[in-house]
Amino acid sequence: MEFFPHLLFFVLLTATAIWSKPICAPGAVLNHSGSKCFYIFPVFYDFDTADGICKVRSLRFASIDNAEDNKIAWDYALQHFKHLGETTTFIWLGGFFDNVKKKLVWVNGSNSTFIPSVAKEKQATLMPAGFESHKGMGCLAMNVEIGLWFSTDCTTPIPFLCEGESINNEAE
Repeated sequence: MEFFPHLLFFVLLTATAIWSKPICAPGAVLNHSGSKCFYIFPVFYDFDTADGICKVRSLRFASIDNAEDNKIAWDYALQHFKHLGETTTFIWLGGFFDNVKKKLVWVNGSNSTFIPSVAKEKQATLMPAGFESHKGMGCLAMNVEIGLWFSTDCTTPIPFLCEGESINNEAE
C-alpha cells in the first residue's frame, strides 16, 4: 500500500501538468512560448481593413517575435492555404516599414526587432524599395511559400494573420 500514495501523487501531478498547458480556440495555432495564438483569415482585404477586422474580433494584427514563431505562422498559413486551395502567396502581418523611424513598426505596439535572417541580409534593398513606392511606408507581408517578409502596397487585398491571448486550460 505504500506504493499507492506515490502513484496517486504522480497521476495528479501529471494531470495538473497536462491540464495547465495553454490552448487556442479551434482553428488557431499556439505560438512557441504558449503566450498567444495565431488566427489566419483567408479573406482578401487591404492592410487597414485587415487591422480593423482583427480588432472587431477582439484580436490584434499579428507580430512575429522570433524565428520559431515565424516558422509556426509560415507552416500554419501554408497548410491552411493548401487545404482551402488558395492561390495567393502572401498574408499581411501587422507591421510596416516606417521611413521616419527607419525601422519595422508593429501595429499592436510590439517592440520586436526580429526579421527573418535571409530578409535581414536583404533589408537594405527591400526596405528602401518599400519606402519609395509606398510614400514612406510599406506594409509587411509574408510570402507563405518561403517564409520571408516583404514591404508591399498597403492597399493590396490579401489574407491576413491576427493574434490573441492563449487560453490557460486549468482544471477548475
